[in-house]
Amino acid sequence: MEDLHATDDNATVETRWCQLRNVIQSTAFEVLGCARCQHQDWFDDNDADISNLLAEKNELHKAYVDLRTDATKATIFRCHRLVRQRLREMQDAWMIRKAEEIQGYADRNEMKNFFKAIKAIYGPCIKGTAPLISSDGTTLLTEKSQILKRWA
Repeated sequence: MEDLHATDDNATVETRWCQLRNVIQSTAFEVLGCARCQHQDWFDDNDADISNLLAEKNELHKAYVDLRTDATKATIFRCHRLVRQRLREMQDAWMIRKAEEIQGYADRNEMKNFFKAIKAIYGPCIKGTAPLISSDGTTLLTEKSQILKRWA
């Protein structure tokens, strides 16, 4: 917050708002952190393959931007189509593997593993408590016990 007060008085309103926004965002990130979901996604298992596909696509796009010809345009459109097709194939293969895994648990009557696998894929994000400002307006309450005490 000291940065906001140390700024030149002649700074534009937009600059001051941007500085305020940056301070608020960085403070919120430090205090609250970022929300993380714990469910599995198909791209988690295929991260390296996806990165390679996107790197190849980006190289072709860069070549197209540098040299705009019909040949490079056709190449990049073909690459876009192949990348989308390969991503769909990866997603379908992952879904089939997970479905077979879950079906295997159901067939063997392993209900604990069955529900655990379903929850891993479709489960909700970690539910945290939303922060609350104290009654005097000076501090941010982040612990559940403090928030419950404030509402009591």
